[in-house]
Amino acid sequence: MAEVPIIALPSGSGSRSAAEQIWKQNGMPFRPDFEASAPESVFDLAARGLGIAVINESAARANTGVKIVPIGNVRSRADLMWRRAPGPAAAKFVELSRLHCERSKN
Repeated sequence: MAEVPIIALPSGSGSRSAAEQIWKQNGMPFRPDFEASAPESVFDLAARGLGIAVINESAARANTGVKIVPIGNVRSRADLMWRRAPGPAAAKFVELSRLHCERSKN
């Protein structure tokens, strides 16, 4: 990985955070050679052979012009937002999300 050009989304994106974590876990600095503003641009650069990228699974499934390799054991951050008085379905979703997050910590 150290010798291959890196394509990344901007700092603060979930995919970028996951990539930074992967490189850190492997004792390497994360220094992207290319930064793209959208997942589609990341795929375009990778499809042109300009480097490798870490991108979320849902975006990866939507593109067929690149080789997709699943990466395990990556923790990422996700934030939930809802209105102050959520409806029953939203309240249940929040409850289940919190439960899932608590279980995944262990």
